[in-house]
Amino acid sequence: IGHVESRDVPLSPVEDATLTTLEVTVGQKVATGDVIARMDSSLLDAEIAVNDALAAQDSDSATDRILALYGRYQGALSDAKSELDALKLSEGTDQAELQATAQELARLQTLRDKGVLTAVPTVLSTLLAREATLKESLKLYPVSIDAVTERLAAARPQRLRPTIRRS
Repeated sequence: IGHVESRDVPLSPVEDATLTTLEVTVGQKVATGDVIARMDSSLLDAEIAVNDALAAQDSDSATDRILALYGRYQGALSDAKSELDALKLSEGTDQAELQATAQELARLQTLRDKGVLTAVPTVLSTLLAREATLKESLKLYPVSIDAVTERLAAARPQRLRPTIRRS
């Protein structure tokens, strides 16, 4: 049984993919073979399928399959672009929420320190926990955004544009 700390053990997938779920938390003990994350490789799978179909482009059915798979690839590419947009939007939302939470914490702590409010420990604890959660969440966005950006750059749709000749 081991103990993984995010700053001590760099992890990366074997293939480019998007992290869809993180199955562990910072400080959680894990054992060999434990699933720590789940990845979405739909864009890579679609690209492989298109390339496989292009290699077998000898018949009309292969041509139809290529067109269908290319459409699936384009859909996966579009999904990845949407995912990137959603990540950036979520990052901005979390940054705004973190700023608002920090301001509210500062305001309540000032009032508590001046003796104006005495019954705020629960509220402060909740806000401090939310602030910590947001800070941890914001650390993950650059990695996720970079991963999707790299997948999009690596996809290079121009190399997958099929040339189809019907006889």
